[in-house]
Amino acid sequence: MQSTEMHGTEEQAKKPARKKIFVSGMIQGRMLGRLATYWVIYHLVLFHSMFLYHYMQYWGETLAGAQSEPFLELYGSFASNHYSIIICAVAVFPIIFWDMMSLTHRVAGPLVRFRTAMNQLAQGETVEKIKLRDGHLLIEFQDAFNAYLDTLESSKGESGKNSLADNATRPDADELAEAILEDAVALQQMTSSSPQAMAPNGVAADS
Repeated sequence: MQSTEMHGTEEQAKKPARKKIFVSGMIQGRMLGRLATYWVIYHLVLFHSMFLYHYMQYWGETLAGAQSEPFLELYGSFASNHYSIIICAVAVFPIIFWDMMSLTHRVAGPLVRFRTAMNQLAQGETVEKIKLRDGHLLIEFQDAFNAYLDTLESSKGESGKNSLADNATRPDADELAEAILEDAVALQQMTSSSPQAMAPNGVAADS
């Protein structure tokens, strides 16, 4: 039990410290920008829906005989009475924004690591298995990628064994060249001696 805890502590100590949370403008930037847009739209719709309800009440009171007010004064009066909605929205937004940045990092961080590893593989470099941090998402991608690395490593090992076997059964180049040279010399000797062997009684054959 103690050895397991010590092993886990060593693994955590080997992990590099997290330097930054915002690692991908394409992924996190779009998500956070969409969040900010929806946040603004939501509170604008909420504020003006409340004002519309207030205006309908005001219109009913006017029809009942109450004194009317200009629209701008009515809107300013409503805003001065409900400005706390805007203050709360502005105060709470940084907390939600930071939490969403941390959440998107749990997706963008692993994707950046996978992209870096794939680029290294494309350049022929050796890539170690990826171990995501605690709390990161895409654990299924981690398992699939590490399984792919195992398959790639085993295929490289088999190809290396096959190449060694081919080299072992293949004749040496020097020996092959020497054998060819000996055959050529023997053929030349046979060719030069063949006319004398064919001439009867030691008389050279006519050409």
